[in-house]
Amino acid sequence: MLMKWEYERFASDKDALSIWKEWMSKRTTYTYDLAAEGTMYVVNHMKLHDHQVSFIFDFFDEYLNLLDHGEE
Repeated sequence: MLMKWEYERFASDKDALSIWKEWMSKRTTYTYDLAAEGTMYVVNHMKLHDHQVSFIFDFFDEYLNLLDHGEE
């Protein structure tokens, strides 16, 4: 069973990823700079608690690292 903080983390990651993918789908090319800009867009447009912001940055660090290595 998930603890409250784990559930919040997974929920915020899922919401953040969907917002980020929507933002990136409006771009014609993919670059690491655009991906980072998209991450900031997500953080600025979600109502996050301070601890969730660090989770989002950690999540996108890992996600962008996987994209750099050809994962989807």
